Amino acid sequence: MNNSNEKLNLLVKKEKLRNALKVLLIAVILLSGIAFLAMPPIGKTSEVKGTALSSSTSASTTRSYVILTVKLAGTGKVVNTEIPSSSYFKKGKQVNLLKQEALIFGSPIYIFQGYYEK
Repeated sequence: MNNSNEKLNLLVKKEKLRNALKVLLIAVILLSGIAFLAMPPIGKTSEVKGTALSSSTSASTTRSYVILTVKLAGTGKVVNTEIPSSSYFKKGKQVNLLKQEALIFGSPIYIFQGYYEK
C-alpha cells in the first residue's frame, strides 16, 4: 500500500511540475508578444535636410509644443516634426532632421536636430 501511495505522489508531483512549466511557457510567450508590440518599431536612422516652411503651436493637457512643417531637400516631401518650445521658428532656414524608419510598417518619424547654415 505504501509503495502505491509513493507512486501516486510521484505522479502528482510530475503533473504539477508539467502544469507549472506550461504556465511558465505561456507567460514567457505572452510577455514576449507584449514586449514586441510595445517596443518602438525603429529601423535604420539617417540624417536628412530640409527647409522650414511654417510652424503651429499645439497644447495638450500636460505640455505645449511647436509643430514645424519642413520641405525635405531632394524629395520635396513635406513632413511635420516637433521642435522644443525653447527653439525659435525661423522661416526659410535650413533644418537638420533625424529620420527614423519604421521597422515593419508605418511611416518614418522625423526628429528636429537644429538649424544649419548653407
